[in-house]
Amino acid sequence: MLPVIDPYVLGRLGVELGDHRAATRVAGRFLSLLDSRTLRMQRAVDARDTADALDCVLSLKVTSSMLGGRRLQDRAERLEAALRAGVWPETTVALTALLDEVAPLARQLQALRADLDLRAGRQR
Repeated sequence: MLPVIDPYVLGRLGVELGDHRAATRVAGRFLSLLDSRTLRMQRAVDARDTADALDCVLSLKVTSSMLGGRRLQDRAERLEAALRAGVWPETTVALTALLDEVAPLARQLQALRADLDLRAGRQR
């Protein structure tokens, strides 16, 4: 089973950005938008608005990948495939699986952000 989050990925993002605090800000922004993004995605799927649902799921997939959210990325890829295939019963199942991963990711990402903030503060 994939991990909820791969902490190495967020740490690597900090290295790539040259500042771990920048990586934690990206994670914080992601977390602050997560509820509205998932709600918009739910509404788009309920309305069978493929274009809007794909816009939401692609954004979620890319950002979760960038932050190390392996399971959410995987669930987003499955939802994307179901949307592209136009198989609505499968889309609903994939959306439910994706939504089940949101809270665990948010908890672990928040904890990881706090840890990275602590380490960045010690490195000053």
